[in-house]
Amino acid sequence: MQKIDLEKYKLDRQILGLLKEQLAKDLQLESISTELTEVFDFEKINFYLASVLEELLHQNTEAFFSSLYRIDVDEYRVREILRKDSNPTLAITEMVIHRELLKVVIKLYYSKQN
Repeated sequence: MQKIDLEKYKLDRQILGLLKEQLAKDLQLESISTELTEVFDFEKINFYLASVLEELLHQNTEAFFSSLYRIDVDEYRVREILRKDSNPTLAITEMVIHRELLKVVIKLYYSKQN
């Protein structure tokens, strides 16, 4: 799958707000909305997501993979990263954040078309 450049969206407050909502929905975590209420910094959102994924991976593997399924991340790639990477959370976080940001941008684009 070709990666789309989403860098310009990482500074957009509206996009970041929608990203937090999408993450909260797909990860089924209310804490994202409450803990990151006034946060519109991509790196802070990314750091928070990495800590959530790390915790899920080590405490509830079933919930971890269920979340990745809802987000629509390639399970084969995730399993390969888990097998080969010494710090898999960073690579998986990058995959998740890219997919969620892509969902937000696509939804916003098509909502403006109507």
